[in-house]
Amino acid sequence: MAEQGQVLSLPVVWTGVDDLPVHIVNQFLGQVHSGEIFLTLGVVAPPILLGVEAEAGLPRLTYVPARPVARLALTPERLDELVRVLQRVRQMYDSETRLEEGVGQ
Repeated sequence: MAEQGQVLSLPVVWTGVDDLPVHIVNQFLGQVHSGEIFLTLGVVAPPILLGVEAEAGLPRLTYVPARPVARLALTPERLDELVRVLQRVRQMYDSETRLEEGVGQ
């Protein structure tokens, strides 16, 4: 048992990840407020315009809506951690892509 003043270190185990839906996002919004960073992830899909409506409707569009998928609030330290994770994932992706391209040659 940990004595008073000792730090107990336990591993973090991710549970339930496979139960979450996967969303494609192609829009990102960042805001700073009261010492926290807010990240909003969303998606923009092309408007559905068919046939004659496509020719007539396109010039009348004034905006394309972005549908939010998730909104996250992070401290600056957690944002730095997220940046490091994203950089590692990008490096893993680049390494895997190079390997796959090398296999086919």
